[in-house]
Amino acid sequence: MNAKDEQFRSIYKTYMPMLRVIARDKGIPNDEIDDLVQDTFASYYSHYPLDWPDYQIKATLVKTMKNRCIDY
Repeated sequence: MNAKDEQFRSIYKTYMPMLRVIARDKGIPNDEIDDLVQDTFASYYSHYPLDWPDYQIKATLVKTMKNRCIDY
């Protein structure tokens, strides 16, 4: 596994629980939460750098998740 994969895995493990809570609080059905979380991380991975500071990663992931919840 390369460094980029390890970095992404670390980001996923750190922020996935928080994103699940956000989706649940926004009223997303439990069986749809994992799909929205996966979409959020896929969007982040394809559009943003993995080496941003933690606060910027968190803010981007939260904003993306909230927007996905609105779209849902």
